[in-house]
Amino acid sequence: MLRIGIALGFFALLSLPAQSADAVKGKQLFRSQCALCHSATAGDNGGAQAPAATSGGAQVSMKDIKFNPGTVNVKVGDAVTWTNDDSVGHDVTGDGFKSGDAGGLASGDTYKHKFDKAGTFKYRCTVHPGMEGEVDVK
Repeated sequence: MLRIGIALGFFALLSLPAQSADAVKGKQLFRSQCALCHSATAGDNGGAQAPAATSGGAQVSMKDIKFNPGTVNVKVGDAVTWTNDDSVGHDVTGDGFKSGDAGGLASGDTYKHKFDKAGTFKYRCTVHPGMEGEVDVK
């Protein structure tokens, strides 16, 4: 019986669709770009504060079912980039901006939104009650 199971498993692997070289290359390119982004957030800051974006704006990490930092301050015209550094899906939903479907940002995905007017913009993850943040735009 074990031999039959092994044989069936082998044939199941053979029937999986092969990925083209371009598809694999594209995934590798995406992963290397992603690694470049994430290397900027590496460091032992204890999660106290996400680093500022290099061209103005701010970065927010989604990790341990929290937005970190919970509040960011940016100037009118700046963008905030949210990165899912968690193992579960999240979303960013605020008044006038939304990353997509509930939980649609998989691990490693990012969402960027440019703020064109001053004000305080609260947002949340619709999948995780209590996972909330705020963008203060001056």
